[in-house]
Amino acid sequence: MKISLLSMAIVGPLLTHPGHPAVIRVADDVPRLPVEATCRASVEADKNMALTESFENCMRDENTAREQLGPIWAKSSSSVRDSCEKEAVAAGNASYVDLLTCLEMASEVSNSNPPSQGLRGASKNRNRH
Repeated sequence: MKISLLSMAIVGPLLTHPGHPAVIRVADDVPRLPVEATCRASVEADKNMALTESFENCMRDENTAREQLGPIWAKSSSSVRDSCEKEAVAAGNASYVDLLTCLEMASEVSNSNPPSQGLRGASKNRNRH
């Protein structure tokens, strides 16, 4: 019991990203973002602005973006990943779509039809499409 408590005291702080306790870090894997809450808030905001996006569509886009993050995340430098992660969770609105878009923009990958094209999810820029 004492060993497990000591382990958690030592390892626990290493699992979260500094300044963003809701982001869980596991090695160099894509971070886990709390996009469910952001999608719920986005759907509510859409109702107030007479826009229509369902929670299911938002989550589908966020999950699609997360799946597409793997290869570009692995190729990106840690400084770019850290910067984009901070942007993707800015103001408490976590979005894999924003993370993917940031990484794509930061990388010099020229693709006529980037993977994030058409994904809206909970992106802070989603109403600009």
